[in-house]
Amino acid sequence: PLPARKPPPDPAKPPSPPPSTPPISPPTASAAASPTITPPTTTPSSPRTSSNSKNSNKDWSVALVESSPDIRRALAFPVAFASSANWLAQCIYVAAKLKIPDHLSTGPKEVRQLAEECNADPEALGRLLRSLSGQGPLPGLFIEVYGTSPLGGLPVPPPLRFLAPKPPKGEIYRKYALTPLGAMLRKEGTGSLRPWVLFSGEELGRAWGGLLTAVREGQPDFGVAQGDGEAGLSFWDYMARHPSKRETFDNSMQALSEYSTTAGEAAARYDFSQGGK
Repeated sequence: PLPARKPPPDPAKPPSPPPSTPPISPPTASAAASPTITPPTTTPSSPRTSSNSKNSNKDWSVALVESSPDIRRALAFPVAFASSANWLAQCIYVAAKLKIPDHLSTGPKEVRQLAEECNADPEALGRLLRSLSGQGPLPGLFIEVYGTSPLGGLPVPPPLRFLAPKPPKGEIYRKYALTPLGAMLRKEGTGSLRPWVLFSGEELGRAWGGLLTAVREGQPDFGVAQGDGEAGLSFWDYMARHPSKRETFDNSMQALSEYSTTAGEAAARYDFSQGGK
């Protein structure tokens, strides 16, 4: 049998309301509050990280020097020696001025004998000769000797330190001989560089004292640097007013020209229209 059919709805009867849903209660104040966001914790960078960030902003040369005490130790002597080389230049100048190479051109001599020939103080002259007997990487103009070789009269230094004789009782009893470098400073020597050393130790040496002012102001003042010239004088103006200084300069250029170029080549290349400037 077929199931019974439901009767059709009565149009006059209003439809029944849909089933009611449970009411939604409003959120509480604690629920409505925004959740608390905890900021992430930051840990301070380690000293190594901080150091690396600083080194990244430095020039490679600065980073290299600061990286190792061994590197700084290797660079210290060349910098110190070069920055104080003016004392060595002055010692060479004094030796040339006193004609010590000329007095030693005949063989080794004691300091006291040299002092008489050079009209110098024996103790001070002895310290000068010792300072010019080799400094660091530079060979000396003179050499202290302890005897004479039977082969050609060459000076003989002690071969080994533990075989060296006892040092003299005083500075004035030391004996020095000339080296090939010192022989280049003889006044009467062939191809001597003594004129250049004299000019370099006198006018040129004093001129470097005004370098700081020249760099700051951009105006070289050779006259003031000499101590006896007028302000504002250039090198050539000063030489024109001091004939004896000009002669020293000319002799020094002549001595150097022997090793740089021939006189004919120098004359052909020089622009005489500039009047020596």
